[in-house]
Amino acid sequence: MADRVLNRAGTIYADLPGYTTPTVTVTDPKGTAVVTAASATTQGSSRWSYALTANQLTIAGLWTAVWTSGGNSKTQYFTVGYATAAGLTRWDLVLALASREHEVIEGSMSAYQPAAVVDTSLRGGAGSYLGRYVILHPDNGINLAGRFRRITAFNGSALTLASPFHADPAVDARYAIINADPLEVERALRRVFDDLSEASRIPMRVSGLTLAATNYTKRLEITLPAGLTRVDTIWVDNCASRNTVNGMELTQNSWEPVVGRKVRVTIDQQSLDVADTLVVRGTRQMRIPAFWDSEIDVESAPLVAGAAKELLAMRSGGPAVDVEEHLRRMLVAQQEFETSKRHSAGRPMPGSREVIP
Repeated sequence: MADRVLNRAGTIYADLPGYTTPTVTVTDPKGTAVVTAASATTQGSSRWSYALTANQLTIAGLWTAVWTSGGNSKTQYFTVGYATAAGLTRWDLVLALASREHEVIEGSMSAYQPAAVVDTSLRGGAGSYLGRYVILHPDNGINLAGRFRRITAFNGSALTLASPFHADPAVDARYAIINADPLEVERALRRVFDDLSEASRIPMRVSGLTLAATNYTKRLEITLPAGLTRVDTIWVDNCASRNTVNGMELTQNSWEPVVGRKVRVTIDQQSLDVADTLVVRGTRQMRIPAFWDSEIDVESAPLVAGAAKELLAMRSGGPAVDVEEHLRRMLVAQQEFETSKRHSAGRPMPGSREVIP
């Protein structure tokens, strides 16, 4: 899956400090606005959301949400794709990375008091966990997913937080204790996603693409959805032409990418017309997951190793830090990253062609 599943209702959200009653405009990969200046729903503490229906999330690719309030505007990108049987989420990735720097403890709350998490199963005596962070699992709801607070005290069963959460987590709410600042973890992840975005090629299939007339004789064009970076194969999705059958693959010499994220098709070889629709299979680049329940589209090993290298480098200085140990672990992470990156790099299919913006 991607950030949201194709043909399935899903809620998008963004943290927007300083925004008051924002509106959101959501644009699909074809450039069509499916939501225009709709009022967002508050989730508390500067987080706003909007629920998209299954009838709106009908195109795979890169979507855009523009959140606007007064003179403020934030553009958010998220991907829509097919569901997978299993996959690591952004939450899993954050904890996997944090565990490279220090032990990560996961638990569920026996109770929540104002600015205190009670968990009677926690190990350790009074004074443990000071300076670490409590971060909340996405299963606790959009309003609490990924929220974090620093621990200022521990009495053996209750973690005192620097400030309360804006809403009380329920009994049995899931959480984790990590040592690294969650903002540092996010920064390290963004670095490695940027490094790997060009090399990773995520399979993508888009159906229902309509043919349009051109100024060229016996040439029709389709506009490719945003996010698609290479086209591997094209075949007929729904055929109205008399001499063409559904599922027929177009020959490689009958189509070519052209400027403007389009593919031009020669119809005298394929007996197509503007009433037909096509399916395109290709690949898109990797993007950092937009939401806490987003699933990772690629192998996690190079992501975790690469981000661990960045995180350990950022935390290798300062008082009371074992610099040599941090640097040793950073070099190990660097070696792991270089090896796993080579193994996981996507390779284009024979005949694959690059999309021209």
